[in-house]
Amino acid sequence: RLLRVARTVRLMPRFRVLWMLVRGLASAVQTLGWAIVILVAVIYTFGILGVDLIHDDLELGKTAAGPAKEVLEEYFPSLPITMLTLLQMTTLDSWGVIVRPILRDYPGMILYFLPFLGIAAISVMNLITAIIVETSIAAAKKDE
Repeated sequence: RLLRVARTVRLMPRFRVLWMLVRGLASAVQTLGWAIVILVAVIYTFGILGVDLIHDDLELGKTAAGPAKEVLEEYFPSLPITMLTLLQMTTLDSWGVIVRPILRDYPGMILYFLPFLGIAAISVMNLITAIIVETSIAAAKKDE
């Protein structure tokens, strides 16, 4: 049934643009998969670096006080939670709430957060957007 609905939608002139977008997204799935692998690798690498910096090298988890200690305990206690925090920062979802208390007490941590935001949030996410746009345009040209 779903295939019949899709075929009908494809033939209706009103849904031509929608069909082009869906087709472009479907043709980008493999490339998007590899972009996601790159994103996970970046998050994993920075997650290891973050846990190592916070808990081993700088011992921020032990010496922190006040709001910075609360943020470090909540968002950077282990590798999986740190990776989840970095994924949240990749989407720029309330990243200031996480970073500001740490930077207030440990300004040197900007050398950790800024490269991560530059690589993950800006570069890789723009790459993903470019992939979707390029494949959508290619699918539109192919349909014409």
